[in-house]
Amino acid sequence: MVVGNARERKWIPEVLVVVLVVKLLALVLSVSAWLVIQNQPADLLSLWNRWDAPHYVDIARYGYTAAGEQRFFIVFLPFFPLLIRLLALTTPSYELAALLVSNFASVLASIYLFKLARLDLPESAALRSVFYFCIFPTAYFLIAGYSESLFLLLTISCMYYARTRRWALAGLAGMLSTQRFIFYLSFLTPSLDNKSDIFIG
Repeated sequence: MVVGNARERKWIPEVLVVVLVVKLLALVLSVSAWLVIQNQPADLLSLWNRWDAPHYVDIARYGYTAAGEQRFFIVFLPFFPLLIRLLALTTPSYELAALLVSNFASVLASIYLFKLARLDLPESAALRSVFYFCIFPTAYFLIAGYSESLFLLLTISCMYYARTRRWALAGLAGMLSTQRFIFYLSFLTPSLDNKSDIFIG
């Protein structure tokens, strides 16, 4: 379902190259910047697990609590921490699991973005949309241990399945997206565009 038909599969390697090259460049730049600023080698796990990322890791490791500072973590919904916890069963650390979940989700989100764009655009334009998606100034969230990648995967795939009238999959993706971001309904607006014609006949 992710890779699509034979014509789409032909473009999947190019999508993957775009995504992975941008991610690699971002990692190299982050390590280089840390080395220049701090004058010491960078630890990739700690470098990309900052701000809200440790909160997700704490939830994955210990669950929710009603006491102490951790009681405020209730604002972070459980789907992303659950995936971290499951993957941590096969990885050396929760921090690594968070990065793997985030980056794998962003790769899948890029593939679905290409497929969604292909519904209205030529293949070259769809590929450019993936490139712009990856180099957007806030795209570093798609590398860090944040849940934005998972949210984008679920919302973009929901849009794609809605546009292609696969309602069960669209509903499942939309439902799961609520476990990341409470204002998820805003992404449904493009589906109501009469050009998509998804609610007719």
